[in-house]
Amino acid sequence: MESKDRPTITLTSQEGKWDGKTEVLNLQGHILVESEDQYRLLTEQLTYDMKGEQLATDQPIRLEGPFFTVEGSGLLIDVQKQNFKIQKHYRTVINRRPKL
Repeated sequence: MESKDRPTITLTSQEGKWDGKTEVLNLQGHILVESEDQYRLLTEQLTYDMKGEQLATDQPIRLEGPFFTVEGSGLLIDVQKQNFKIQKHYRTVINRRPKL
């Protein structure tokens, strides 16, 4: 996923199905979402709605940034608005030093 105003995001998974009519990508198995600005998302199932610019899952997630790690279950990311909501929060760890 690339945009002129945002860092490139790379999605990897074991399986994926693209629906050209709805422009929805369904991913399964060992999903890793990485951004150029050092953010990572790990989960087992993820849906990317390209028209709505949203990523969603109801599975456990791990979100990592340069100074934090968040674990929970259920996630909705609005790419356009650059925000996210975790449905059920398990744990957050704040790091004083950035990860290398």
